[in-house]
Amino acid sequence: RRLTFSPGGFSQINYRQNLSLIATVSDWAGLSGKERMLDLYCGNGNFSIPLAGYCVEVLGLEEYEPSIRDALHNCQINGLRNIRFHCMDALEGLKNVIAKGTTFDRVLLDPPRTGAAELVRLIPALKPAKILYVSCDPPTLARDVGILRGLDYAVTKSLPVDMFPQTYHIESITLLEPSTAF
Repeated sequence: RRLTFSPGGFSQINYRQNLSLIATVSDWAGLSGKERMLDLYCGNGNFSIPLAGYCVEVLGLEEYEPSIRDALHNCQINGLRNIRFHCMDALEGLKNVIAKGTTFDRVLLDPPRTGAAELVRLIPALKPAKILYVSCDPPTLARDVGILRGLDYAVTKSLPVDMFPQTYHIESITLLEPSTAF
């Protein structure tokens, strides 16, 4: 798949490690082609676009309009028709999805450094079998995982990815599944 992004939009800076992130998310998502996936903080479709071929439907939410324009363009150049992108705050979008009674089999989130404390409290209402959390900040990841643990989700896998060699910054992927699955 090809991905483009405009100046000012977010993109993972380390190309090779981004491919590793995408491959890991794809593997851990365990998609069979029947799942519905929600991508929160979707940006230009960095994860949504590559995973769309393995889902029946993908919904991406992002508040930065240039990134949504890029995501729509990326859908077009990749010939994808099973993705919808909406330009809106991820928390407000999630509240709208919940109010409609919609459920998703997979939820992927790649929040900003501040994490997503308020948002993760709402994710269990969607009844996802898997939550894939991509984080660039270990303290906010730990806080948010703690919230999800209190809502009956357990960490089943976590992988650090060195996106920024020779710095103290680290990206990570964490997979959470309902505690009742164990």
